[in-house]
Amino acid sequence: MTENSTFPMTPAPFDGTSREVDVGACFEWLRQGWAMFMANPGIWIGSSVLLLVMLLAISIVPLFGQIAANLLLPMFGAGLLQLCRHESDGKEPKIADLFAGFHHNTGPLVMVGVLYAAGIFGIAFLAFLLVTGGILGGVVTGRVAGMGVALGG
Repeated sequence: MTENSTFPMTPAPFDGTSREVDVGACFEWLRQGWAMFMANPGIWIGSSVLLLVMLLAISIVPLFGQIAANLLLPMFGAGLLQLCRHESDGKEPKIADLFAGFHHNTGPLVMVGVLYAAGIFGIAFLAFLLVTGGILGGVVTGRVAGMGVALGG
């Protein structure tokens, strides 16, 4: 970005092809993100705290809470993006914008949540298999060192 770039950056329309940006573009994104935060820090802090409290409250419920939290993450992410959009369009962002994903495109966002949850639980299952396989290998060989090697492998 040049020194006289406008805030916020106007993204190029997405046409389905990949794009390349300069390595230093990340610093411009961080600068603009900080500027968005500083424009309304109370809204951003309030939204973040509310989101964390809600996700913690949902996650307290054993098993189903974790699944629900993973399913809801894309909808809350859409709400955070709505906050950014309102900020960049010069509108007044509100904490209620955090729930925009529950009002618009809910079905596709839930499907993203399903895929996300399936990926998370799939990775956790693979890790479980690797760890229990290593422990089982150590027990079968009867060597503590064998168990450590199996866990490390």
